[in-house]
Amino acid sequence: MVDTAAAVISALRTSSDAAPVRALVMQGAASPFGVYETGDVTDDILNGIEEARSTAKTYTKVLCLSVRDGGESPPDRQGFYMQPVSIRIYDRRRGYSGIRTVRQALVAWGKTVETLPISDGSTQGCGMLGFEYAGRTGLLVDRTYNVIYEEVRFVAKMFVSNEIA
Repeated sequence: MVDTAAAVISALRTSSDAAPVRALVMQGAASPFGVYETGDVTDDILNGIEEARSTAKTYTKVLCLSVRDGGESPPDRQGFYMQPVSIRIYDRRRGYSGIRTVRQALVAWGKTVETLPISDGSTQGCGMLGFEYAGRTGLLVDRTYNVIYEEVRFVAKMFVSNEIA
């Protein structure tokens, strides 16, 4: 099965359509694009990015984004799988305005995505037929990492041929 989250990470890091999103996110040593896979963001990474932001005085940028794979639903009657993907926008000590701005840029970017490159050679017979905004959490607090964040959700409609399903 195709990993839509990996395709989203790649697109956010490299797509020209995602450049407005990247322009609003700090670039850390561990990710020159400021986009991480969920689980890769640590307190040390956040501290390093926050220190770099303070040194550069780029307070309008959020700390980073992390992309989470939401699994997939069983195929519907037409054989399509739905794969949710969530993107968390992390920040510290800057209030909600930066997060709101990034969320708006992510939603706008999501509207430009008709498909994402998903083939790595092992995914022949798979295809993305749609990518849509599916909601957001609103502002949340994570006391473990001392961050505020919002999670923006998208869902991809995937086709997998019968030969490989």
